[in-house]
Amino acid sequence: MQKFKDSEGREWSLSINVLSLKRLKESPLALDLLDDPTGMKRLANDSFLGIDVTYHLCREECDKTGVSEESFVTAFPGDGLEALMRELLDFFRRFRRQAEATLLDQILQTKDQARAMAAEKANSPAMQQAIQRAMTEASRKIDQALSAVGNSSGNSPESPDLTPTPEHSAS
Repeated sequence: MQKFKDSEGREWSLSINVLSLKRLKESPLALDLLDDPTGMKRLANDSFLGIDVTYHLCREECDKTGVSEESFVTAFPGDGLEALMRELLDFFRRFRRQAEATLLDQILQTKDQARAMAAEKANSPAMQQAIQRAMTEASRKIDQALSAVGNSSGNSPESPDLTPTPEHSAS
C-alpha cells in the first residue's frame, strides 16, 4: 500500500488488487492494466489519466470523507502519480507478473533519470549563460521597438511660433 498527502494535508492510501483493476477496466476510463499492454503505455504517458486513475482508486475514501472529485484533483500533489506507479509496481510483483513489473520499473527509473538530468541541466552554468543571452537579446529587441515608436511620433519639428522664448515674452 502506498500513501501520499495532498496539498490540503489529507493523507490518501492506494491499494491495487485484481478487483480494483477489474473495476478500473469497467469504469468510464476503460483502462485495462492487467491484460492490455497499451494500457500501461497510456498510463505512463498521460499524467491526467494517472490522476483520474488515482481518484478512481481513492473514490471510496473520497466518498467517506466528503471530498469531491474536483477537490481531490485540485489538491493533487506531484508525488501522487509516483505513489500510483509504485503501487502498481508492487501489485505486479505480488501478482507474479514479472514482465509488467520489469517494464514499469524501467519506466520509473527512466523518469527518475530524466528528472535528475533536467534538474542538473537547469542549474548548470551553460543554462545560466543561455538564459542571460536570451535576456540580453530580448532587452535589445524591446529597446529597438521602443526606439522605433519614439522616432515615428517625433519626426515633425516643433513650430517656432509655438515655442515660448524669453525674447518674445509679453510686457
